[in-house]
Amino acid sequence: MAEMQWYAATDSGRFDGTATITPRSGAVCLRAELPAGVLQNAVAALPWTMAREEKIFMNGYQTWTACPELGKWDRQHGVERVPKFLLEKYSFDRYGDYHFVPYSGKRGQSHGFSYCYFRREKTYRLLASLDEAPGYTIFSYDSRAAQLRIERDCAGVQHTGGSFPAFSLFFAEGTEDEVFDAWFAALGCCPRTTRRLAGYSSWYNRYQNIDEASIQEDLNGCKTLFRAGDLFQIDDGWERKVGDWLEPDPAKFPNGLRPLADAAHESGFLAGLWLAPFVCEKESLLCKNHPDWLLQSRDSRRYRPTSSRSLTASCRIGALTLSSWTFSTAQHRSETPGNPAQDGCSVPWHCCAHGAATS
Repeated sequence: MAEMQWYAATDSGRFDGTATITPRSGAVCLRAELPAGVLQNAVAALPWTMAREEKIFMNGYQTWTACPELGKWDRQHGVERVPKFLLEKYSFDRYGDYHFVPYSGKRGQSHGFSYCYFRREKTYRLLASLDEAPGYTIFSYDSRAAQLRIERDCAGVQHTGGSFPAFSLFFAEGTEDEVFDAWFAALGCCPRTTRRLAGYSSWYNRYQNIDEASIQEDLNGCKTLFRAGDLFQIDDGWERKVGDWLEPDPAKFPNGLRPLADAAHESGFLAGLWLAPFVCEKESLLCKNHPDWLLQSRDSRRYRPTSSRSLTASCRIGALTLSSWTFSTAQHRSETPGNPAQDGCSVPWHCCAHGAATS
């Protein structure tokens, strides 16, 4: 049992509070009575010890954020080890939190978004958010101080005065299935299928080097490995440039994607397609022909927060039954401070690995 100190503040005043926490506390919702003004921050500090043999997992900002389990004194790495020419070519440093959350590079210090857990063999201690609408929940852990810091990413949002949902947290201890099932139940997130989805994605086999012949070859190979109802997904590389979602690259796929989707369905598979609906390259036809579809900022261009055009594209190019939306939240944070729900799915991505339908 530990006492968590927390506060929330606007530029007109501050509210301080405490809460008694155990690893099995369940839902803990903390509201602050604040005067009207611009939110400055909402921060909580909780004493939290970590055994030497224990592992910590901090959920990454998005699907390309490296977030392995770490030991008590391991370092959390950003993009400092990625060669500079790759950073410039693929803008890897723009698809994470590297510009707005500091990476200390020190042993035993790590951070993540929406949830984290501490694992000691098969026992998990889960700390998770129940509501990201008021702003992302950022967890930070310092092994040397044995302290967990929890911050609501809400700075700069206008508060009209009165009650503010500073933190909506969930604490659970048990096996992996027990803690995540309890969290999902608290979220009201029910599995949409009793079977976990398995399948194939072309990315980790061929990256962007795909064409009609190679995808057909992969599909033939999958017929001997997978069963009916599994997923066969065409990943990045089918489009001419990132952002050109209305038609496939005619040089790579002269017959379009429909014949491949039909072939996947005939084999009993779900046909999937990778999309990045909120990202485009400046060389894309979309960027050149529709600059009014892009948001302007100091350092980048990006889609307005709407996905209707991309959804239309996925229907047009091959009657595909499943889409994978990697990079859906990439670079979107600065346009919607304190309201990540505008970026897309507000349910934590881990639910996809525990039985919920992917999207």
